[in-house]
Amino acid sequence: MADNGVPSEDREESATQQLNFPPPGGIPPQSGMYPPPGAYPAPGGAYAGVPGRSGPALLNAAELLPAARDGLLALAAAFVMALIAIVLVVLVGFNGSNVHVGFGDYFSTALWLTASSLGAPLSGTISESMNLGSGTSGLASGDLSFAMSLSLRLTVWLLTIIVLLLSYRFARQREREAPSSSLGQVVARAALPAVAVSVALLILALVTRRSDPFGATGYLNGSTGNTDGLQGASGSLGIDAPLVLLGPLLLVFALALLARLGVWIHLMSADPHAMRLRTQLARWTPSLRVAWLQMRVIGTLVAVGIWVYLAYEVIAQHELSHGGVAALLAGLFLLPNFAVYGTFMGFGVTLYASVTGLGALFSGIAATDTSGGGGAPTNTGASVGLFGGDRPSGVWLLLLAVLIGTLAPAVLAKRGGRGGRFAVNRADYTPDGAWRSVLLGIVTALVVTLLGALSLSVGVGMGGTGTSVDSLSVTEAFGPSLLGAIGLTALWFLLSYMGVSLALQNSPSISDPNLYQGPHQTSGPRPKFVIPLVVVLVLAVCGAVGYHLFVGKSLSGPEAVAASYFQDLEAGDASGAAALAAGPYQATPVVDAATLANAADRPSDFTIVSSTPVSSAASSGFATEGTTGTNFTYVVVKYVVHGSTLTDTYVAEQDSTTSKWSLIDPYQELSVSGGWSSTATVDGVSFDASSPVDVFPGAHVVSDPSSPDFSSASTVAYPTDQSAGGSSGSPDMTVASLTQVTLPEPTLSAAGQSAAQAAYSTALNQCASQADTGYSVCGMDDTYDYFTCNNVTWAITTVGTVQVDPTDESGDGSFDLTASGSVASESGDYTDYSGNDQTFSNQTTNLEDSSGTIVFNSDGTATVDLSN
Repeated sequence: MADNGVPSEDREESATQQLNFPPPGGIPPQSGMYPPPGAYPAPGGAYAGVPGRSGPALLNAAELLPAARDGLLALAAAFVMALIAIVLVVLVGFNGSNVHVGFGDYFSTALWLTASSLGAPLSGTISESMNLGSGTSGLASGDLSFAMSLSLRLTVWLLTIIVLLLSYRFARQREREAPSSSLGQVVARAALPAVAVSVALLILALVTRRSDPFGATGYLNGSTGNTDGLQGASGSLGIDAPLVLLGPLLLVFALALLARLGVWIHLMSADPHAMRLRTQLARWTPSLRVAWLQMRVIGTLVAVGIWVYLAYEVIAQHELSHGGVAALLAGLFLLPNFAVYGTFMGFGVTLYASVTGLGALFSGIAATDTSGGGGAPTNTGASVGLFGGDRPSGVWLLLLAVLIGTLAPAVLAKRGGRGGRFAVNRADYTPDGAWRSVLLGIVTALVVTLLGALSLSVGVGMGGTGTSVDSLSVTEAFGPSLLGAIGLTALWFLLSYMGVSLALQNSPSISDPNLYQGPHQTSGPRPKFVIPLVVVLVLAVCGAVGYHLFVGKSLSGPEAVAASYFQDLEAGDASGAAALAAGPYQATPVVDAATLANAADRPSDFTIVSSTPVSSAASSGFATEGTTGTNFTYVVVKYVVHGSTLTDTYVAEQDSTTSKWSLIDPYQELSVSGGWSSTATVDGVSFDASSPVDVFPGAHVVSDPSSPDFSSASTVAYPTDQSAGGSSGSPDMTVASLTQVTLPEPTLSAAGQSAAQAAYSTALNQCASQADTGYSVCGMDDTYDYFTCNNVTWAITTVGTVQVDPTDESGDGSFDLTASGSVASESGDYTDYSGNDQTFSNQTTNLEDSSGTIVFNSDGTATVDLSN
C-alpha cells in the first residue's frame, strides 16, 4: 500500500487515465514496429534492455514517408484555411471591387501567412529612382535612387494552432501504433515531421518569391496609372528562406515530441527514463489542468466578446457596404488573435504600437542635433491597457472575463465530487505546487509574446544629387509589454491555482477514487498560511489597481499639468485652466467662464497617452519664440468632444525658478468669417472677428452680435484631428484644431428694413437742406431752369425703396445701399435775363437712383451715407 491507502500500481494507472493516455495493453502489437523481444520489462519489473546489441536503430526507412506525410498534411491544412480566408475576405467582403489580384497573389499570400505564423518572417526588397524636381517634402532637388529592404513578422494564431494541433495528434497516433523503444528514438521520430515541414516551406519559399506582388512594381513604374515620375522600380517579396529552418522546425518538433512522450512514458512503464518523466509530469498535471481550463474560459469569452463588439460597430456605423463585411469575416479567422491579445489586456498587460527610427524622415538633419532627427523624434507610439496609455471602457469587460475564467477552475473543482466534469483530488492541489503555476505562466507569456509579436522593419539606402537623407531605418511593432505579460500572466495563473486549492480545503480527500493522488502527497492538515497568502495577493492587486486609477493615475511633471488642465476643463473651471497656461500665444485668448458654461461642449474622458522630451534643436526654437521655461516636453492627450475621440499634442515647460509646470498656449485657434458684423461672439463673449482668437479645447457656439436689424445666425465650431509640425525642428504630430467658421449669409429683418428706410429718409432730408447753399450729392441744387436762385427750398415728397446687400460688408461694418423712386419738390425765386424777379413753387423732380453705404447701430437704428 502507498500513500493515502492507494496501491502504487493503482496510482500509476490512475495518473495515466487522468492524462487521457491509453491503458496498458490497449494497443495491439504492430509487426516489425515494436522493439525486439527483451526490450520490454523482464520478470520482476526490471528493465532488461535489448539482448545481444546496444539497441534498435533509431529510425528506419518505413517511417520516413508516414512522418513526412503527417507534417505536410498539417501544413497543407493551415495553408488551405489561410487561402479560404483570403478569398472570402476579398471576394465576399469587398465584392471583388477594386481588387486586382490573381491566383498567384492569393496562393502566395496564404503561404506567406502560414509561414509567418510559424515564425518565418517575410522579407522583401525594392529599388527605384525618381526625379525630385525643385524639392519634395524637405528633400533637396535632384535625382534620387534608393534601395529598400523590409522584414515583416505577422502571426495568425489560427494557422499556428492548426499546424501544431494536427502535428500533435498525428504524433500521438503514430506513437500508439508503433511505440518507440527508447527516449532517443522518441526524439528522432519527433524530428521527422518537423524536418518535413521546414523542407517543404524552404522549397515553397524559393518558388513563391514574387517580383511584382499585387502589381506594386508595375504601379511604381507607371504602368497602372501612377504618374509620379518613378522609373526603373524592381523588387521581390517572399518568405525569408533561411528562417524556415528555425521557427517552424522548432515548433513542430516541440509539439511532436510532447505528443510522443505522453504516450511513450505510459507504454514503456518499466523504462527508467519513462518512470522519471511520468513522475515529473504527474506533479505538473494539476497546474497544467488549472491553467488550461482558465485560458479556455477566458479566451472564449474574450474572443466572442470582441467579435460581437466589432459586429455591433460595423452595423451601427452602416459600414456593411464599405469593407465591414470583410472586417467581420477577417475577425472570424482572427478569433484566436482576439483571444490572445484580449486576454493579455484583461490581465492588465499594456499593448504597445510603436514606430522607431523616424528622425531621418524629417527635413533639416543638422549635424549639431544629437537627437538624430534634426529636432524630430526618432520614435513615437501609442499604448492601450489598464495601467498605461489609452483605457477604453471595453477593457473593464475584458477584466471581467479574466475574473470569471480565473474563478472557473475553483468553482468546477468544488463541484467535481458531485458529478462535475472537472473532477480533482484535493491532495494534488496543495500550496506546495503553486510555484509550478508561476513558472508555467512565465513560460506561456514568453512563448506567446515572442512568437506573436507583429513587427515591420524597413531599411532604406538613398543616394543621388542634392539629397538630404542618406539612409534610414524604421521599425513598426505591435505587441504586449514582455515584462508585463510575464509578471501578470504568472500572477493570474497563481491566483487561479490557489483558488482551486482553497476551494478544496473542506472537500473530501478523494473527489474521484479513480484519480491519481500524487507521487508524495498525504491527506494531512493543510498549511495555515494558505488563506493569508491569497488574501495578501488579492489585496496587493486591488491596491495597485486602485492606486493607479484613483490616486492621480501615477502622473507627475508634464503629464500631471496636462491632466490638471483637462480636469479643470471637464469641471468648467475656466480660471483654473487658464492659470496652467503660459505664453507666447498665437492669438488673443478668449477664455471667459462663459466659454466653458455648457458641459456638453467641454472635453471629457481624457487620457494621457504619452510624454516625450523635446529635442535640443526644437527646445532652442521655443526659446527664440519667447518662452522662458526649460525641460520642454511633448504630452499627447486623448479626449472626447460630442462623442468623437480626438488626439491632441501639447508642449509643457517647467519654470526655471519655481519649478512649476505649465502648458505653452494650450488653446485652439478660432477664425471666423462671414456674418454681418466685424465682431462676433463665442459662447456669448464678444471679440474682434477680423483676426483669430484662442479658445479652450472643445466645441464652441459662434454667432453674430445680437441685433434687431438682422435675423439670428450662429454655428458650432467642432475640433478635428489634423497633422501639424514637421518644420523648424518640430515633429509631425496629431493635433486637434477647430474648423474654420463661416457664419451664414445675413438677412435683414423687418425691423432692419424699416431702419434702413428711415435712415435713407433722414439722409435725403439732409441733402435737401444742403441744396439751398449749392449742389448736394442727391441731385438737388440751388438752380432752377438754368437760373441761379436767390432763394430755394427743397422738400422730399416721396422716399424711394431701399435695397441693402448684407453680404457685401466692406470691413468697417458698413454695407452697400441703393435706392430708387425718390421724388422732391422745389420752391423759390430767381432773377431772369431782363432783371425781373420770378417766383416758382412745388416744382417736382424725380431724383436719380441713390447709392451709398449704411451702418446698423446696436440700438436698432441705422445711418446712411449717400454718395449720389
